[in-house]
This record gives sequence, structure tokens and C-alpha cells, in this order.
Amino acid sequence: MGVCRDGTVPVDGMVSGACPTYIRESNSSIAPWLVTFCARTAAWVKKQPMTTLNWRVNELATVLHVTAAIARGWPTANQRLAHAVALPAAAIEEELLQAKLPIDATWSALCAVACQQTEIETTVCESLARCGGASLASRQSRIVRLLSDAAGAIRHALPDLQNELGHRGRPLREQWEARGPGFLHNLRRLTGDCLQLERATAFPVIPILGGGGDIDPTQDAVRIEAVLANTVAELPEVVRLGWMLAQLACYHLPDHGPQLQSPTHCDAIALGMVPAALAAAEAVELAACNAETVQKAVFAWQPRPSGAETVAAKRNAGLAWEWWQGRRAENSWETAIAELEQQLATTQ
Repeated sequence: MGVCRDGTVPVDGMVSGACPTYIRESNSSIAPWLVTFCARTAAWVKKQPMTTLNWRVNELATVLHVTAAIARGWPTANQRLAHAVALPAAAIEEELLQAKLPIDATWSALCAVACQQTEIETTVCESLARCGGASLASRQSRIVRLLSDAAGAIRHALPDLQNELGHRGRPLREQWEARGPGFLHNLRRLTGDCLQLERATAFPVIPILGGGGDIDPTQDAVRIEAVLANTVAELPEVVRLGWMLAQLACYHLPDHGPQLQSPTHCDAIALGMVPAALAAAEAVELAACNAETVQKAVFAWQPRPSGAETVAAKRNAGLAWEWWQGRRAENSWETAIAELEQQLATTQ
């Protein structure tokens, strides 16, 4: 390890996720021991598999995210934007219903594909093809026109959308760069060192839900609302981001590719990673991991539940905490998720 001209010794990437630390050499007898310890720690950290998180701004991702939220009738935090998009969103929903396409799956596909595209027509064609609507040419053209109307309304309401996305995404990016490595290190430790995610892409989007997002396991991508304050005080948004990335890592386990999984298995992954993410966050002093925070996370990290969904969310939060507390250390993470899936299936 080299010594800087000012007499300091750089130590890279401590496992806590803290910023690089500098240890000043002195004539103290402990300094050589401490320098050796830090050098070995830094070398060990560099050998650990790390996740490269790329950040991309894509206006079309926001257009689809906002339009989908309004069409699905989710409670919104931006009434002005919701009003601007209400008519085209409702019309697109009606087109999908008339086409007898799976509504939730089609909106999810549209949102996922939009992150990777810049043209509305390409996004619609590819998304409908994924959901069995490739032959609906006339309906595709109407959906393209309606989405163009929605995009125009959003850009009229947010004329500086590109710059606003960059501005809003910066604090979350800086928090992740400071604490993310430590979070991921502890997540791997807590799950038997089996979760690996070489790289992923984060797409910040304009908040319409006051905090939300989704994952696309096929592209190792996350879409996350770039809120400027934590939705829940006890749950920093950077932990929500870590929870999303943890889910992506699960889909890299053997025989866990996204195309192979049932909806219940996907739900088990999302639910199981809540206490796992909170435990990893607790290790780097970002959040607490207990029954109360698990329940708050289940409520905050999904579309705002209402009615019967509130009861289900509360039940699932209790199930997740009991599962986390009762899982056996000798079992693989795949086995643990399978057990949670079985428990979910019996309660639905």
C-alpha cells in the first residue's frame, strides 16, 4: 500500500459502505499493525464480487410509469400530473380490455420496454408482442396515438423533464454510491453468499405515487421514483433500491430465470427480500429490521393497498417476518424462498 505525500494511507471500500478512509502514519507502535490490517482488509474487499449500477435517464420510462399508474387507478401524489394524463390513460386501458390482453402483464411490459427504448411505436409493438397482441395492428396504432397524447401532456406539465430527472436522481445515486457496497456485502452474507448481480441499470422516474417503482429481471433493470424525501422516515429510499436489486439477484440463482417463474414465486422473491434487505440495511445503520419495519416496508414498497389488499398486505408482512425469524441457517437461499412460496400459496 502506498503512502500519500501528506503522510496518509488510502484504504479503499470498507465493507461498511463508508467513504474511503485515511489513516495517518505516525511514530506510534500501533501504526504499522493498523496499516497492515487495513491493507489486508482493502485487498479482501477488492476480491469480493461487486455490482456495477449504471444510471440512465429516459423520458419515455417516466411517460409509461405515470400513464400506467393512472390507468391502474393507484392513489397518486401528483394530482396535476394525474389530471393531465387521465383521459389517454383511461382510453389505453379500454383498448387493452377490448383486445382481451392481460392488463397487469401488458402494463408491466410497456413500462419495462419503455426503459430500453426511445420511440413509442417500438415500445408498443414489442410490449404487445410479449403479451400476445402482435396481430392487433389497428389497436396498436391507436395505443401509439394515445401514448403520444399522454407523453405530450406530461411534457407540457414538466417542460424540463430531462433535467428534472437528472436533478431528482442525483441524491439517490450519491446515497447508493456511499452505502450500496456495504449493503450488498451484508446481503450476500445474510443469504449464504449465493446472491450475485454483476451489473444492473437504474432508471429514475418522476414520482406519481410518492415513492414506487418496479424491476425488470429480463434486463437487470429497476425503475424507481426519484423522490426528494423518504416516503417513510424509517425507510430510506436507498433501502428500497437495495430491495429491488436484491430481487434481481434472486433471478440469477440456478433455475430461477424470470421466464421460468410463476406469479406466486415472483411474489415470494419480492416478499422474502423485504426482511433480507432490512437486515442488510441494519448492518450499515440505514434502517432497523423488526416486525414493525417489515410491515411498513411491505405497505410502502408496493402500490398503495386498499380494502382487501390491506388485509393481505398485513398478513403477508407477518408471514415474511415469521419466515425470516424461523428459517434454518443450513438451508440454501433457494430452499428458503421455496418454503416461503409454499406458505404464500396456502394463504392466497
